[in-house]
Amino acid sequence: MKKSLFFIVLILSTQMAMAVAIERVTGSSLRFYNFSQFSFSLLNMQLSINAQVYEINNLNIKKAGPLDVAPGERIEFDGLTIPPGGASIALWYQGTFPGTPTSAQMASFFQFGSAGHEYEAIAVQASLWSAGTFVPGMPPFIRDGNYSSWGAGNWSNGLNEDEHALKIAVSVFPNPFNNQIAISDLNKEIVTAEIVDGSGKICLRVTPQSETNFILSTENLKKGIYQFRITSKTGRTQTTRLMKL
Repeated sequence: MKKSLFFIVLILSTQMAMAVAIERVTGSSLRFYNFSQFSFSLLNMQLSINAQVYEINNLNIKKAGPLDVAPGERIEFDGLTIPPGGASIALWYQGTFPGTPTSAQMASFFQFGSAGHEYEAIAVQASLWSAGTFVPGMPPFIRDGNYSSWGAGNWSNGLNEDEHALKIAVSVFPNPFNNQIAISDLNKEIVTAEIVDGSGKICLRVTPQSETNFILSTENLKKGIYQFRITSKTGRTQTTRLMKL
């Protein structure tokens, strides 16, 4: 019994460490981005487009490479058929199908065209989407570079192949947080980073020295909701909602 419990905990811990997001969607391709500090493997994972389920192992990789994706790296699959009028797209951990999927088995989710597609309720339960929301328009779609917040508000459409270079590629984790947060700034874009409370007061402000990863101590912050606000070298700003437990 103890061995079985340990095995279950090990699986859950591995899944939690994997931080992979659907990042770009066209009418025939999907791109995934590893925004964590750990490598992840898509080996034996599953993909659903509406009710259709695909085995990741059987998909065509657009640019040759392994299914093990390093931190900050991307992998793209093509040869897919994504309905232009609307669809839900979900990435699932190994062994989800056949069977009844649960929120613990969903790794990433995206929905466009309308709300209420397959697995939206599961995505909401998994905190990977907001109820009743969707990205309007038709592919292509691209995430805005914010991987700490989920839902339709983090997507734009009609961008070109180099669009990810035009965004602020910054991630913040964990969220919710306790006594510290880790910032990943792969392109070294951040000029200032601020934590702002509900009244608009700047509680913490730092000026990173072109670091790709750095830690902010938050032990002096009270429990509650904050905004993490960054300013890039080009003057663009990006805000992420954070919660301290």
